[in-house]
Amino acid sequence: MAICYGKFEMPEKIKVEESKDDINYVKFIAEPFGRGFGHTLGNALRRIMLTALEAPSLISVHVEGVPHEYTAIDGIIEDMTHIVLNLKGSKLRYLPNDGESNPRGIKQFSHQLDITEKMIVDGKGSHKVTVKEFLGDSIFEIVNPNDHIMTKLLLEEVMFLQRELKLKQVSMR
Repeated sequence: MAICYGKFEMPEKIKVEESKDDINYVKFIAEPFGRGFGHTLGNALRRIMLTALEAPSLISVHVEGVPHEYTAIDGIIEDMTHIVLNLKGSKLRYLPNDGESNPRGIKQFSHQLDITEKMIVDGKGSHKVTVKEFLGDSIFEIVNPNDHIMTKLLLEEVMFLQRELKLKQVSMR
C-alpha cells in the first residue's frame, strides 16, 4: 500500500536491479509516484549525474593552410566543418599525473599527419583517417580509436597535414 501525504504519493521502497551481463548497468526502481513526479525526479538525477562526469572536449582546431571552417581541403572528401564535427564525436579520456598542477587546464598539442601513396593504394583509391591517426600520440586515451574523421582521395601529391588541437576538461552537461 502506497503512503500518501495529502495528494503526494510516496514510493514504498527503492529496488535495485543489477545486470549480470554488463557491470556498468544498474536499474533503480522507485514506485509508485504521483502523476508527473517521476519525470521531475528523473530529470534532476540525470542533471546531477551529468555534472559529476568530466571528459576532455575539443575547443579549438587549426589545420595549416585552412583559413576557416567552411573551406574544402584539396584531396579530402569532407570539408573542414565535417572534420570538426567528426572530431567532436570522438570520445577521449584524460588521466592526469599525480604531480600535475592544473589537470583541468587547456591541453594543446600539435601533430603532423602523413598519408602516403601506399596507404591510399591499400585502401583502393582512398584512405579513411581514424581518430587514432588524426590525434597521433597524445596524452589522451582514445575510447573510440577507429571512428572515421576524414577520407583522403588518390591525388598526385602525398599529404602532410599539420594541425594543432586544444582540448579542455569539462563537465558533461
